[in-house]
Amino acid sequence: MSLSSEIDSIRPTDTDEYERLRRKDSYGHKKLKIEEYLSQWQSKSNDNWFYVILRLPDVLGPRDSTDRWWFYQMWIQFYSSIQKTLEISTNLRSSYVYVNDVARYITHIFSITFLDSSTIFYNQILNIGCTEIVSINDLLSMIIDELNLNTLHIPIKYNPNTEAGFFPSVTRGGINISKALSDQFNWKPTPLKQVVRETIQWYNDAYEHYPNERSTIVKRIRRTLLNNDENAYGKFLYDVNQYSTQNILKRKREEEKKILIVCLPTSNSLSSEIDSIRPTDTDEYERLRRKDSYGHKKLKIEEYLSQWQSKSNDNWFYVVLRLPDVLGPRDSTDRWWFYQMWIQFYTSIQKTLEISTNLRSSYVYVNDVARYITHILSITFLDSSTIFYNQILNIGCTEIVSINDLLSMIIDELNLNRLHIPIKYNPNTEADFFPSVTRGGINISKALSNQFNWKPTPLKQVVRETIQWYNDAYEHYPNERSAIVKRIRRTLLNNDENAYGKFLYDVNQYSTQNILKRKREEEKKILIVDHGDNQQEKLFKHNDEI
Repeated sequence: MSLSSEIDSIRPTDTDEYERLRRKDSYGHKKLKIEEYLSQWQSKSNDNWFYVILRLPDVLGPRDSTDRWWFYQMWIQFYSSIQKTLEISTNLRSSYVYVNDVARYITHIFSITFLDSSTIFYNQILNIGCTEIVSINDLLSMIIDELNLNTLHIPIKYNPNTEAGFFPSVTRGGINISKALSDQFNWKPTPLKQVVRETIQWYNDAYEHYPNERSTIVKRIRRTLLNNDENAYGKFLYDVNQYSTQNILKRKREEEKKILIVCLPTSNSLSSEIDSIRPTDTDEYERLRRKDSYGHKKLKIEEYLSQWQSKSNDNWFYVVLRLPDVLGPRDSTDRWWFYQMWIQFYTSIQKTLEISTNLRSSYVYVNDVARYITHILSITFLDSSTIFYNQILNIGCTEIVSINDLLSMIIDELNLNRLHIPIKYNPNTEADFFPSVTRGGINISKALSNQFNWKPTPLKQVVRETIQWYNDAYEHYPNERSAIVKRIRRTLLNNDENAYGKFLYDVNQYSTQNILKRKREEEKKILIVDHGDNQQEKLFKHNDEI
């Protein structure tokens, strides 16, 4: 059987055969009907419009609403829990296409059609897909290989009646994409092995980011593969939840340890604004890009802004503020609160504070950043100043400190020096949240100049205000408080139930005391309103109401 090409979509002239095929594949019939309608409508129309038809095989990649890929991936990843042989319903070799390639190609078509005024895609029909033609057996084997699970020797057997025969969804086989691959149409598909790798990675992340969809797949596997075997299901569910939790912790550690190293330092001194020069060597550029995708993308934005601004005829400008680790309220990484809670409840936790480095680094106060942005907007748009036009500024506290110094400041501010809380160096600690860089401190002399007027809060005051905010947060943010408690349980207490029970009790007591303290302060307030006729209304709260 040869590959299907674009010219194979010819209806049979025999009416009975037409009807038979229509009933056999209503979905395909309707898709072809749309193509026929577009062609007829375009041929009769006097308006200047065109169509492009992209014919796709089975689509692989992120956000598959049919859940087919994730079902297979979860089945393979948790084969040791499920203990059910992978089943396939056909050995047909078929085509696949990567959803990201489709998106890029649509963008390409729009770009050269509407920006470059090209007509090459006018009224074209194109098969697009990966160059590889593979069986579902091949595809599952690639997933197993990419997951490094070959050692499990997961069996794959043919079962034409399997309920899990999701791929391929066609019976015709592969498609011929030679037309799209031509220089004229410039289709450039991602190699299938890379498609598998990127799709697996996306669904690995999905265990964390899409808990509802994850739960749907788990239930589907329970029905389809486990026949509601509660023992097998319990083990499977436990393993999935453990894996998801580990993914969350791994991501948080990676976020907390992101290193902006896409540029080579010009010296061992503090990093200044002019240090963001890419290496000219291509291999070194690629090595640094791969090592720190986060930093690469941030610098890429700066480079794009600069290039765009230099070519633009419009009257606009940019300001780039480069920040070190940020301290202060509402830290979504929970790093500060973890440290503060560890210190505040050291007598319950009884775990030595650990640091992974003695590097002296910079920090910045989130409230200072907010004030500075307000200052920039104010003098630019209210005072019509141009001093910030196209400027790049390092901003941070003036103090350059180690994480040891910072933890000692927290201990001091909490008046817990009497506990003599030990701090030890452990390069493998799971609690190495600060600093998140390896380059060291930043040079903020440019921002501190009279021209740019950066006025940072002293670090000791930053520590004091941040501690106070998180003390109030014990009451105001119970869900986030609970998340930190659970994180400390996993990271520091190794699920020691006795230690955890004492720790949880003390945290709840502290939170309750904070609530009662605030209520007493509110209830002691006296509202005195002078109505002008010497009458006063006084609101008192009696002791028995407290």
